[in-house]
Amino acid sequence: MNVLWALFQLRGRPVLQALEKQGVTITTLGQLLARPLQNGVFKKPDNVGRGHKLINVYDLYADTTVDLDAVESLEVTADEVERYAVAVGDVFFTRSSLKPEGIAWAAYLDRCNEAAVFECHIIRARLDQSKVVPGFLTNYARSWIARQYLIARAGVTTMATIDQGGVEELPIVLPAKAKQIELLAALDTARATRRAKLAEADALLAGLDDFLLTSLGLTPPLKGDRKIFAATLQEVRGRADADFHSPRFRAIREGIETGKYPAEALSVLCTRFESGFAAGKQDQAFDYTVGVPHLRPLNLSAEGELTLDNTKFVPKSVVSQGDYCVRNEVLFNNTNSAEMVGKADVFVFDQPCACSNHITRLQAAPGVSPYYLAAVFNMYRRFGYFSLLATKFNNQAGINLDTLRPLRVPAPPSTVQDTIATEARRRREEARRLRAEAEVAWQQAKQWFEEQLLGPAQS
Repeated sequence: MNVLWALFQLRGRPVLQALEKQGVTITTLGQLLARPLQNGVFKKPDNVGRGHKLINVYDLYADTTVDLDAVESLEVTADEVERYAVAVGDVFFTRSSLKPEGIAWAAYLDRCNEAAVFECHIIRARLDQSKVVPGFLTNYARSWIARQYLIARAGVTTMATIDQGGVEELPIVLPAKAKQIELLAALDTARATRRAKLAEADALLAGLDDFLLTSLGLTPPLKGDRKIFAATLQEVRGRADADFHSPRFRAIREGIETGKYPAEALSVLCTRFESGFAAGKQDQAFDYTVGVPHLRPLNLSAEGELTLDNTKFVPKSVVSQGDYCVRNEVLFNNTNSAEMVGKADVFVFDQPCACSNHITRLQAAPGVSPYYLAAVFNMYRRFGYFSLLATKFNNQAGINLDTLRPLRVPAPPSTVQDTIATEARRRREEARRLRAEAEVAWQQAKQWFEEQLLGPAQS
């Protein structure tokens, strides 16, 4: 018997037995199906990008509902459409994942305005809706007791997988349908509140770019981009890649030079450029007592917020004095996907940290605000400037020191920099507060939902 199954028997099974003694209906997912469980269509890489909407594994993690507007497309045959077509009320479970905790995440389809199918790493459950409400079932499948059961039923080899039998035998605490609707309505209200707060946080950050453009007198970059254009031989001697000579990139560079304030090379605005060092698994430590946090691209969020969550460590013995981050340095993500390269934030932690070779440490010159530089870098990234500036290799984009030093940045007076830096911090702190409030309220709502079904939270 595996440890996870033993844990379910020890913690989850007694809860179900106690509820059953109280007269609560306990059934299985298999008893609530209108048709047998089904795996999805094989995803042929050459056919991705056209055809019917395709629900993928990663479309199930973020929320309990599937957003068909955000999924990719797949060219499928008429027979495949007939066999794998989705319908409102379908509940989907992730069938495989790199880790057990990624197994059997549930989401359901609450609206469907166009034909769509689902891929083979997903199990589809079509429910008998006279017995169970899809939204209720989906939220129950994300409860602690259901997650504990489903993860325990997963098999792990090179990947974690769960078969249809494991999903079909999921024990379900099933109140009357009216109660299901009541519980789901309360949870949906909490979810709507959470989404509103997150949208407000996103709007705060999205508006920062307009604030910077106005403050610096810059022209917003072109929306579109021509696919066919010409460059002279003399122009391409330094850089021969198409992105560097595209009309969009040229327009952004020209806009920087013709803004309200003169532009300077980053080598003028910064006194030091230092790259971090590489550390493979064999070079890592695992806690603060013997290691130093080794900051990597994942420590910088998409909004450019630095965090120590899920940080990897390196032994103190391999970190020289010059490798340690210095307070108020700008940390610049020099290697990432094309969309993410250029994320940046200011290092302000008291905890001593070092950086990986995918991070460049920049020391702002006297009179230059590091927060201003970070705000400009993040604006450049969001406008796609760094994606066009970077060189590409093996599905990664990179900006080395030779490319970073001559980077042109508007250089307004320090008072203007400070105003921009203050507004950037204000917006990020407010967005952080809104997101924290949204998360706390949502966790409380989920706990309430579970306690209505299972009793007080399990310690």
